[in-house]
Amino acid sequence: MKCTNPNCGGEWIPPPGKSVTVCPFCQEPIASEKKATQSFDSVMDTLIYIKEQHSVDMLLNEKVYTFFADLTRNQLRDEVDLIKQFCEKNVLDCLKAGIGRPDSEHEMAMKRALSKLPKYLQDSPAVTDMLFCFTEALGWTVKSKASSSQLKQLQQSIIGQPLQRKNKSGTEVLDKKHYQIKLDAISNISDSDKADAAYERLAKNKNAPMEIRKEAIEGIMDSDIADELWEEIARDENVSIEIRKEAIESLSDSDIADELWEELAK
Repeated sequence: MKCTNPNCGGEWIPPPGKSVTVCPFCQEPIASEKKATQSFDSVMDTLIYIKEQHSVDMLLNEKVYTFFADLTRNQLRDEVDLIKQFCEKNVLDCLKAGIGRPDSEHEMAMKRALSKLPKYLQDSPAVTDMLFCFTEALGWTVKSKASSSQLKQLQQSIIGQPLQRKNKSGTEVLDKKHYQIKLDAISNISDSDKADAAYERLAKNKNAPMEIRKEAIEGIMDSDIADELWEEIARDENVSIEIRKEAIESLSDSDIADELWEELAK
């Protein structure tokens, strides 16, 4: 099927026995309409159809909710409203940033996606279900279908009591809450390169609590940068042996990990 708008010219394959009434690319009405004889009634089936019959770009398009509504003949209105929220809050942009990344980084993309939504939606099981429908359509392998509370823990881990305001030398130090706010702010950056750069700066800040530095590294989607930071911590003799062990276990480069295990064993 081809868009009748001369400024668009988009082409796509409609569902069997059905032609859409609105172009999924430019949102202009299609001049010739055919009454639909078939429609989807499953969120998963619809999203998979959009991805397989059209493209990933269409699946994560900011107007995909209109295409979804058309394919389901407005039978899934609550789901359409939720997808519209995903579009308006840049949730889909966060998922798009995870495309082409290793499987291990897809949960981080979900974390960033979740952080874009209002707090009341972050606790909704419907949001969790919808996120996983999108990841399934994308073909991502996620370890397990976490509950909304578990996804929220991915988004924001609560750090314990704040540190003292002055260290032994009398120099003022910032408490964990301050750094946690920085982490939350970085998680709201939709541009993955800018987010990685901000996470890297925080991870290299030796004044920050180690828990914060580790969480910052875990937030980096570029595995090479993350490995460099884990290696730096693993080689730091001023860091506890437990933390150095955790850093080595977090490395994705097995050769560097083997070298560091040997150093730690000396």
